[in-house]
Amino acid sequence: MVESTTTTSKDDIPSLMTAAHQNGYGEAGDVLTLAYEVPVPRQLSSNQILVRVYAASINPIDWKLLN
Repeated sequence: MVESTTTTSKDDIPSLMTAAHQNGYGEAGDVLTLAYEVPVPRQLSSNQILVRVYAASINPIDWKLLN
């Protein structure tokens, strides 16, 4: 296995992000919201990291749990 590391300076981090939020159980259209232009967290504690997500998937059982 090849080990890979990437370091990014604070100057390379955008100021805004898109955020998805599930605010309950039910039909996805009723409980999922997508917010554009949400401020990226800047003040992280020593045990937190900021990760840029390029793609994500939903586990089928998680999708079922929405209902």
